[in-house]
Parts: sequence; structure tokens; C-alpha cells
Amino acid sequence: MTPTRTRGHRIARIAAGLLLLAVAAALLVQQQQVRYGEIALAGLWFDVLLTGGTHTNKDVIYFAWSDGPMIGMRDTWECTVALLAGPLCAIGALLLALTRMPWHRLLAGLGVALGLLVVVNQLRLAMIAVSLQGWGMAGYDLSHKTLGSIFAIAGFVVAAVVFLKIASGSTERHRPRVA
Repeated sequence: MTPTRTRGHRIARIAAGLLLLAVAAALLVQQQQVRYGEIALAGLWFDVLLTGGTHTNKDVIYFAWSDGPMIGMRDTWECTVALLAGPLCAIGALLLALTRMPWHRLLAGLGVALGLLVVVNQLRLAMIAVSLQGWGMAGYDLSHKTLGSIFAIAGFVVAAVVFLKIASGSTERHRPRVA
């Protein structure tokens, strides 16, 4: 590569990194719209798990309570996937701007990781809803405060590892050498 082409490539990577950093910020600033989307997605498949049907409205999903009447479960700022996706996009932005990782691998890894985060958060919301429906507030406390938090953190770690493995191209397994 010529020095001009190398400089232009570097500038393009930094610009793309800044754009990805803007996406990370937008996820956090526009987290309310992300929550609306999360609940709309949950409304598409929670009927499979919950008895009595579901109804969604913005960031709330309604379903039958353990005693019969409808209850609403709100996806709050602290529970949205945006809280996990934003930092992951920021890490991607830094890697894009400051390393030589190939663009295609980095963006593919980020896409897979973000998809994993969405799945993990949907499963977390489902776990909370099923527990709430079956065991009332006792189920909610355990599934939301303890198990849900552990599940979300573990999901973030797995997504981050998958992202970095794909981005760095280190998907090969190291095999022991035979003497």
C-alpha cells in the first residue's frame, strides 16, 4: 500500500469507528425506543410460554397474573438490551478505529454478539414473566433481581467473547502437538 492509501484507509477506519460510537450513544439515548422494540418482539412469542395470552403497549407486556387478572411487566431502563449493546458497540468502535482487525470480521462479530444479546435479554424477560405468572411476586423477586441479573451478565460475557473471537479470527481450536 502506498502511504496515501494507508493514510486514507486509517482515516476511513477512524471515521467508521466514530460512526459506530455514535450508534452506541444512540442506543443509550434512545433506549426507550429500544424497549418498545424489545416488548414488541416479546409479544410475538411469549404466548407460547404464558397461559391466557399477552398484550403489549409500548414498553409493557400484559399477561395473566398467577391469581388470574392481567398484570403488566415493564421493560425498564435498567433491563433493556440497550444497556448491554451500547458498551459492546463502543468496544467495537474502539477496535475499528485503533486496531488493524479486518472490517468484515469485526462487524460480523459485532453483529453476531448483538444478536446474542437480544436473544439473551428476550430469554431473561421470558424467565421473569413465567416466574411472575407461576409464583407471583416471590417468583419475580428471584427471577428478576438474582437469576435475571446473573443471566444477563453471563450473556454479555459470552457475547463479548464470541465478538472478539470472530473479530480477531481466532476461531481455530488449539490442538495439542503429538510428539
